Amino acid sequence: MEDYRRYYDLESYLFDEVGPNFQKLGRLSAYDFFCIVIWMSNHPKSRIRDILRAKDEKSLDVVVERLTRELSKKKSAKDKLGYLMDEWEFRLPLASAILTVLQPDDFTVYDKRVSKLVNSPNLQAMVWSDLLWKKYLEYKRKVEQQAPKSFSLRDKHRWLCGKSFHDSQKQWLADES
Repeated sequence: MEDYRRYYDLESYLFDEVGPNFQKLGRLSAYDFFCIVIWMSNHPKSRIRDILRAKDEKSLDVVVERLTRELSKKKSAKDKLGYLMDEWEFRLPLASAILTVLQPDDFTVYDKRVSKLVNSPNLQAMVWSDLLWKKYLEYKRKVEQQAPKSFSLRDKHRWLCGKSFHDSQKQWLADES
């Protein structure tokens, strides 16, 4: 019998099972890929499905396996991000979320709340370019610098998300008083 509790905390499922399985197999199933799609900001699944189907009308499993096999062959972090953004037309928030699950030591999610907190420019609408890569690396560096040094890159992002939530909640309560 399937233990559905493993999907209750989607982030744990992604980082404990999906990412390590990708490292072993070099590919993802459509199910696991779409778990990443909805994880950070519940990207519209149908829009992502349509992007994938426009590239290949086969089953989603076939398309996702092709996408992730090719992704696993890319040598550099820059090539991986460029592949997802240029070839597959994903924007930075989704592309960085996918890569964060698959390589959490090398990537962090691009998040507008964290971007604002670390005083980084808004990169959400930018298309793939060397300039975007440079700005993403600056964002990542700020994430690394502005959270506790002893934390992993993933935990630094979590800490900053928590700080953003905390600060906005405190501000809201102060405004209501």
